[in-house]
Amino acid sequence: MTTAIIPVGLIFLIGGLGSPSWSRSELSQLGLWKYCVFSDIFTCCDNLPGGSPGWVKATIVFHIFGMFGGAVCLLFTIFTMCVSNFKFHTRVHHAIWISSALTVFCLAISVGIFSANYHKESWLSGHYTSAGFHITVCACVVFLAICVAMLIFSFQDHNRVQDISNYMTPINWTKYNQDRSLEAWLSHIDPKLDKIEINEASTREKDAIVQLISRTWKPHLAGKGRDAQQRGYSQMKVVKVERIENPSLFLKYAQNRHDLLRRLDTTNRPFKFPGMTNHGPIETTVNMNKNVFADIYPEINEHYLFHGTSDATVRAIAYGGLDARLAGDGMFGRGIYAAECPTKSDHYTGTAMSNLKMIVVRMLLGEIYVTNVAYPFQRPPCKQCIPGNIDKCNNSAHKHDMFDSVMAALDGKHREFITYEQNRCSSYPEYIITYNRE
Repeated sequence: MTTAIIPVGLIFLIGGLGSPSWSRSELSQLGLWKYCVFSDIFTCCDNLPGGSPGWVKATIVFHIFGMFGGAVCLLFTIFTMCVSNFKFHTRVHHAIWISSALTVFCLAISVGIFSANYHKESWLSGHYTSAGFHITVCACVVFLAICVAMLIFSFQDHNRVQDISNYMTPINWTKYNQDRSLEAWLSHIDPKLDKIEINEASTREKDAIVQLISRTWKPHLAGKGRDAQQRGYSQMKVVKVERIENPSLFLKYAQNRHDLLRRLDTTNRPFKFPGMTNHGPIETTVNMNKNVFADIYPEINEHYLFHGTSDATVRAIAYGGLDARLAGDGMFGRGIYAAECPTKSDHYTGTAMSNLKMIVVRMLLGEIYVTNVAYPFQRPPCKQCIPGNIDKCNNSAHKHDMFDSVMAALDGKHREFITYEQNRCSSYPEYIITYNRE
């Protein structure tokens, strides 16, 4: 929206600078460049800059400074909107606010000088402000609105980190809803009872998940590949969707999410996105119904992904979460694996054709290391040591400069996302899908 408004403000500024007049009467008009006297017999225009009053010169100078400020504001806004590196860069947002504030300051002085002086000159008696003056005032109002909008944006962005520290439950939860914070729910639950609810999802949630599966399923890859455990089908039909409400597990997840948001807020360095590579954005986030799954933070690479598992392990996952320590030795090491394509996750749900289980899991991917080479990672690599040591960095000075996850992209078929947890919770299993292969 800001990108669309700033050019309008600049057009107003150009129109004001080149306008024939800023004030006029029945017999004369005064612009920033000429003073014209006209009658039925003759018209005479004199160029002003050589012998113009000082207040007119000051009006011109501050107007031009305002135009430069508006152009700089537009330039920074284009960078913010079009270049991924600047999309969430706090310093660039501050530069937009400062340049728009300087534009407003210069224009306010320009308009103020002119409006305070033009009626004081005897040779301008009977004059009133005209269209050129008014469109410059409009330009000032436009850039003032941009300045206020950027302030509000910065305030909301700051509060986004502060608000999430309240650790509220997801908006779709029904038993442990947002009437209380997670801590409040945990303190009110009878310790003799299970602090977990597994209930059938609403029709709205189920429809959104079925739609997400239909948009991301790849039938030509169903049951194919070395990880596939069954053949002879091309579709998955959803039978039931259940929602897992586990306040204790989600609190750990929310605390980790808060840490990532604070890191984004304090480092002024945007996270790397898979979309910056040749692989494209994460399909689940592109195709998800954002009216149903609204409380997600893609700026820290929080995404919904699919995780295939057996029926025997679903309840343990619902209670304790996904545990990298219990995972097998995968192609990219021992970690928590998830995929944007349910066809890939289906390969790990067993050999049966009916009543299979798949989990829709939230994952905090943070800064992602993208690789197309199989490597048994023990943890994500150090950003300062790649491509040499991969995950073998022992430099204590680098401990805060590690990637948070790995995205494996092999053969252009399926992408997998892996986290290697250590004393934190980077995933939360939220929905259990029961389905049949057809």
